[in-house]
Amino acid sequence: MAGSMSRQWELLIYCAFVSVVCWIANIVNSKVPIPYMDEIFHVGQAQRYCDGDYSTWDPKITTPPGLYFSSKPMSLLTACSLDVLRATNIIFTLANVYTMHQIRQHLQHDSVITSLVIVLLPVNFFFTFLYYTDPGCIFCLLLMYLFFLKGQHYLAALSGFAGIFFRQTSVVWVFFVACLTLSKHVERVIKLPIPTSDKFKTLLIDALRDCFGYGVVGVLFLVFLKLNDGITLGDRDAHKAVIHLAQIGNFLLFALLFGAPYILSLSNFIRFLDFATKYPIHILVTSLVMYGLFENFIYVHPYMLADNRHYTFYIWRRFLSRESIRQVMVVVYIYVAFCLYNCVRHMGRVWITFFVLCTMITIVPQQLFEFRYFVWPLLVLRLHFRQKKHQLVAEALAYIALNCITFYIFLFSPFVWRHDPGHIQRFMW
Repeated sequence: MAGSMSRQWELLIYCAFVSVVCWIANIVNSKVPIPYMDEIFHVGQAQRYCDGDYSTWDPKITTPPGLYFSSKPMSLLTACSLDVLRATNIIFTLANVYTMHQIRQHLQHDSVITSLVIVLLPVNFFFTFLYYTDPGCIFCLLLMYLFFLKGQHYLAALSGFAGIFFRQTSVVWVFFVACLTLSKHVERVIKLPIPTSDKFKTLLIDALRDCFGYGVVGVLFLVFLKLNDGITLGDRDAHKAVIHLAQIGNFLLFALLFGAPYILSLSNFIRFLDFATKYPIHILVTSLVMYGLFENFIYVHPYMLADNRHYTFYIWRRFLSRESIRQVMVVVYIYVAFCLYNCVRHMGRVWITFFVLCTMITIVPQQLFEFRYFVWPLLVLRLHFRQKKHQLVAEALAYIALNCITFYIFLFSPFVWRHDPGHIQRFMW
């Protein structure tokens, strides 16, 4: 009886969330009735696909056409107007809540409230209401991880493959679950009381069975790289791969901003103080190495210097552009990394090692400092946090406040550039 009542409450809360999302979408569509920022390229391309034109490609678009294919069914029901296309991401976000809930249920029994709070991550939630690739890509990767947890590896590989059609870096996370799958087989086979030769045969058979789908995805991606002569579609000059190690610090700053209730917990602070007093030389050497690497492998993309519509423009200009602040931030980064490790250490060293590797592969080649690149790695971490009630409440209140502020500024505080007085500009993540 209690379980039934709990499910009814969860359903009511989810329905309330759907109502709020639809209300916000209506406001966004009324206040921003024309494509904004990257929507200018995505909307035009999607409308071509809706009209059956698959041969024309906007050279400014750098990601595959998964978003446009996902909106194609809309054309069977109605015209692919801006409002209709934006509704695609609303559907993806609502599906993301359900998929996150299933993952949390698998990892630790949890209510849907946690998943609703997680999806409210401000950078993630903001792009629910614009026609960007983020919600669709996240849905595919969440589905992939859920199938992986359930041991349905071919469905996981298929979901990861679909994610690549939204964003090329999804292939890194296919590699992530493939490595986790293989490591589980290695750990199991090592414990078997059989000869070494039989262990090898067993491992080979099990690995081929469960990792074959991931391998096919990897091979197909290599074929794509060969045919495309690189990973980027469209505007390659603005999206060159570099070794931008300072992005690691940027990600840790992002994690601090949006994971503060967990990172700034008293237990984490006490553990860090204990670690720092026991190993001060380790902290000093790590700080010097990180500072040297970050300072010698730092890039400032021309877009960030020229485009004052993004919050990262002001974070860089007023804070991170100053070397003295970057020096102090190194210690902050070490603290955040230590706390994140504490938050997910129950997952084991193998999981953490592959997560760190895949996160670095994803973010380090990116020259542009943009919060959207950090959303998926942080979501993966957050799904594994063991939370306390007061932390969840603090997280929810912080996210709601930040979302209210950023949406208010975006919708009701437009401005114009002097050199382009005919177009309205808006602040956004």
